[in-house]
Amino acid sequence: MLRQLHVKYVVAVVSVVLGILISLVILQSQTGSVLGGFEDTQEVIQATAYFRNGKLIVTITNLGSREVEVQMIFLEGRNYMDFDMFINAVIAPGERTEIETDIMQPESPGRYTVRIKLSNGQTVDCSVDVR
Repeated sequence: MLRQLHVKYVVAVVSVVLGILISLVILQSQTGSVLGGFEDTQEVIQATAYFRNGKLIVTITNLGSREVEVQMIFLEGRNYMDFDMFINAVIAPGERTEIETDIMQPESPGRYTVRIKLSNGQTVDCSVDVR
């Protein structure tokens, strides 16, 4: 039984590390298009985040004239990172959408950054406090 727990722990740690590395590669590869395409877009979004029943909830309001598509959401903090991929939520102009993610509330209190990646490469940040 102890061996099974050890194997599960190792698999979980390797999965988290691999997920973080993949996320960093994706973010790094998108940096140029975020900076280059930002001024030509008409996407303007407002985002807020909070935890409900231990899960991260992100509310997004599209203030722009084009629809926006949310692809990924990251939660980052000191020595902490989690993400939810393949969200694919389309938000029409003037619409407000609440997205319940699979990101669980961290155990350590503090201020965390919620990073929202749109399909056009733009990234929008907001913060959330964990108490």
